[in-house]
Amino acid sequence: MPHLEIATGESLYYEYDAPGATGQTFVFVNALTGNTGMWQADSIGPKLRAAGYGTLCYNFRGQIESKTAPDSKPTPNQIVEDLGRVIDHVKPPRPILVGLSIGGLFAAQAHHAGAPAEGIVLINTLRKPSERLNWINTAMADGVAAGGFRLIMSLSLPMLVNPEKLAEMRPSVITGAPFEPIDRLGFPLGESGCSGAGSGWSARPGFPGAGGCERTYGPHPECPA
Repeated sequence: MPHLEIATGESLYYEYDAPGATGQTFVFVNALTGNTGMWQADSIGPKLRAAGYGTLCYNFRGQIESKTAPDSKPTPNQIVEDLGRVIDHVKPPRPILVGLSIGGLFAAQAHHAGAPAEGIVLINTLRKPSERLNWINTAMADGVAAGGFRLIMSLSLPMLVNPEKLAEMRPSVITGAPFEPIDRLGFPLGESGCSGAGSGWSARPGFPGAGGCERTYGPHPECPA
């Protein structure tokens, strides 16, 4: 399977099928706990390709099949830049960016930074901060710090996908291998006033539909409500 090599020990796994009659390509951007498999479900990737569209999906550094160096720390900027790298490398015709959860925010930021897009589809991306959302996002950050994305997937997927999909994903998630913590970088997920699905990773100041802070991990000015 193809990888885009970034540096020694770092690469992005991707899956690309060129478009047919429509000439357009759907470019999928994962949630923090996602992977390419979700976009290749029968009701998404195959159905779009049968209708004449192309598809491009990839995994963030540290997600399944993509490689990250031990001293490489994931940041919102890195994820946005990597999306631009994949698009520049593959050059999918007439791309339409599709992002799930915070992946929608990364897609919008990548387009704002110059990535081409004929359209942007946001799936469950922007929500108002709330006590429930803050609780979930803080717990997600703690879980990633304790055991990485695979731990979060093992805990949350039964509440998010149907039994058939669980059975399909189980071998790659419930592996029996030790969980691998990921450095939190000090960012507080789900801080009040921030957007990006309440995640604590926000768009640039003044970006349409976003809160006021630029990157809300670590110390930052108070965000406007």
